[in-house]
Amino acid sequence: MKMLTILVAVIVLVDLADSTKKSVPAAFKAANLSKVLNITIKNLKLMTVTYPDPPKKVFLGNNLTQTDTSTEPTYDFDYRTNRYYALLMTDPDVPSPSISLPGEFFHWFVGNIPGNRSSSGEDILNYFPPVPPPGTKPHRYTFLLYRQRKKMNFSDGSLLGIDLTNRLMRRASVLAKELNLGDPIAGNFFYKGFDVPVVHGALNVV
Repeated sequence: MKMLTILVAVIVLVDLADSTKKSVPAAFKAANLSKVLNITIKNLKLMTVTYPDPPKKVFLGNNLTQTDTSTEPTYDFDYRTNRYYALLMTDPDVPSPSISLPGEFFHWFVGNIPGNRSSSGEDILNYFPPVPPPGTKPHRYTFLLYRQRKKMNFSDGSLLGIDLTNRLMRRASVLAKELNLGDPIAGNFFYKGFDVPVVHGALNVV
């Protein structure tokens, strides 16, 4: 009886893992992100992203607020210890999902994330909190994780700048090609609209 219980538990866990694996490509496809970002999602796995204050997890299209996303999140994945990774957070809906520019806005880019320490790396573009403009539908803020072929040198600034002009009108697919990153191996995303009271309060606007 005990062995049967253990066997059932294992089957359930495997089934849940398989369900999560399938749900990531399905969620990205349903949100039209594979087409908009021009990425391959067939083998895309789930990347855990958690905003710390208050603790809120990003999960395949859930809705978050300005308060939820004001500080840099933590992230995790099933890394390989002898590899390096790159994380990109991008918004393909600037300035609006219905009137988008021919490019994206990069909110965050971290390179050289070592496989033995999941939440460390080099901030190439510091975290920029999402603040979609008023009067627009919620934006699809998307996290993409890439496996680097080797540790990269970002210090000369020739690969990617750190000012706002180098955040706008960029494309995740182009960046991945320029840096030879290949297809993303994991991802996650959330929706966020304009939070009038919160944003106005933060900007000291009545």
